[in-house]
Amino acid sequence: MTDNAVTKLSPVPQQTALSVWERLVTDPSIPIERLVVAKDLMRSQIATENEAAFGEALAAAQGEMEPIRRDMDNPQTSSRYASLAAVVRAIQPIYTRHGMAIDFNSSISPRGPEWVRFCAKARACGHTEVYDYDVKADGLGPKGAPIMTQTHAMGAASTYARRQLLKMIFNLAEGGDDTDGNMPLDNDVSSEQIEELERLLNLVGRTPELFCRKFRIETIGRLPASKYPEAVKFLQQYLRVQK
Repeated sequence: MTDNAVTKLSPVPQQTALSVWERLVTDPSIPIERLVVAKDLMRSQIATENEAAFGEALAAAQGEMEPIRRDMDNPQTSSRYASLAAVVRAIQPIYTRHGMAIDFNSSISPRGPEWVRFCAKARACGHTEVYDYDVKADGLGPKGAPIMTQTHAMGAASTYARRQLLKMIFNLAEGGDDTDGNMPLDNDVSSEQIEELERLLNLVGRTPELFCRKFRIETIGRLPASKYPEAVKFLQQYLRVQK
């Protein structure tokens, strides 16, 4: 067997790789070192094909996914978000239809004893991609006071991490509220817009309750996106009057 013959093994399709390998190992004229080279080449080719097929499956699944409807209130930030259940309900039928599977586990995070590293493995077409997400599971609220036990904190961290990992894997965005199958009239403001509104509210010294009363909403996160420019202008004008 010549060096050129070994080189030609690299484009062998995956479905025929095993039969080619069986033929090679039964040929007594091929030195063992050439078999090692051939095996490495076929493994590399199979891995490359698997990775390409994984990318195609991921792209196909992403192409069918829409922004996830927000179905939960977060009283700590006066905003709404899509729960883990909402995310799974919306995307699991899609990615499984394309031959993808997701599994999760956790380990000790290098960031410290209060942190947990959650890992998601996305599998398809013989290829696996690994995604990590570190979460602090100390059971403390935004103001630093304990709000749950360590056991509950771990459960909350797991739920949060799995939701974030799924959004990361499939590049998911969150859209309007869950309306039981009815399309919303307008999407809610984004998390970045909520942060800007909260910043302006702090500057003008107005409470979220007064702001919500002005725009007839339950929380800042329920402000329609189309109303965001008006809300920013209102708060900026209020700030100029104070000066």
